[in-house]
Amino acid sequence: LHVVPERQRIEDKLDEMLQRLAHLRSILFHEFFSDMVDRPEIILTFIALLELVRMKALRVTQPSTGGSIYCEVTEAFVQDSTGFRRAVLAIINGEVEQTPAISPVEN
Repeated sequence: LHVVPERQRIEDKLDEMLQRLAHLRSILFHEFFSDMVDRPEIILTFIALLELVRMKALRVTQPSTGGSIYCEVTEAFVQDSTGFRRAVLAIINGEVEQTPAISPVEN
């Protein structure tokens, strides 16, 4: 008997990350990967992280060369994390074709 493990979808990983970020304002980059053991999950998490940056839910910074990498939620995400989460998932699921409306954030 050969059991094929269920593959995780990008939508599920994004939802998991968005739920985690709803409780935090900042997380170290490596903390997204701390409990992962297999390459496919690491790759899926990295792609989801890039997608969150593209959708302007997350800002990634490294204050100094060789220093820690920080992932911080944007003001647009903080103001309405539940609505933003729904909008991001709707885009990923193909229900809408545009990035959620986001006001510019000062650095």
